[in-house]
Amino acid sequence: MTVTLDDDIITDVEVTPNATIPTSLDYQERFTEAIAEIVVGTEHRRGAGLPRGGFQRYP
Repeated sequence: MTVTLDDDIITDVEVTPNATIPTSLDYQERFTEAIAEIVVGTEHRRGAGLPRGGFQRYP
């Protein structure tokens, strides 16, 4: 995941799904499509984030 900030405001987010199991890939693709709409324009909170590798545990 790549997040672009401007003055601590999220201006862009890019996610690349990489699962190999169809069900996992479906969840990752839905997340990818929805995340920008949810976070772009919000303030970045230092120390907050998604669990590192959360989607990697169950490829």
